[in-house]
Amino acid sequence: MSLSKKSTAFLILVFALAGCSLGLPYNKAKPDFPKLAAGKSRVFVYRAANPLAIAFPRVVMMDAKPFGDIFAGTTTYRDVATGSHDFSFAGQKTKLNLQLRPGDETFLRVSLDVNNEGIGDTVIKVIPKQTAEQDMYYTNMIEPKVRDLIKK
Repeated sequence: MSLSKKSTAFLILVFALAGCSLGLPYNKAKPDFPKLAAGKSRVFVYRAANPLAIAFPRVVMMDAKPFGDIFAGTTTYRDVATGSHDFSFAGQKTKLNLQLRPGDETFLRVSLDVNNEGIGDTVIKVIPKQTAEQDMYYTNMIEPKVRDLIKK
């Protein structure tokens, strides 16, 4: 099999597998989100669509435990205990520390950050709600059952 046929087959497989774990687009799923439980905080993590990154998911960690997988063009969320939490990626030492309060909704965007030398790194940043909801409008929700997630 030629390299181009292998690449095409690989991409078809990736899209098929990704489709199995995707839910509704954020804008359609949002009205059905459950009410936030008292004393909890809701954290959304999203990644803008990028065809070059579709086959490269990132595992988002919260306090060194899996929070969820995030693919290009997807969003996931969890309701978590309030307090101080570190968000990072599997295998990376860089952390984002957040202080979550009861009833808060926090939006984290996963993106590629390229320095002035052209070296890129995946980063996670807090984004204002209005900007995040515009970014996430057509992203697909990833269901919580994608992996065994933290229970907080």
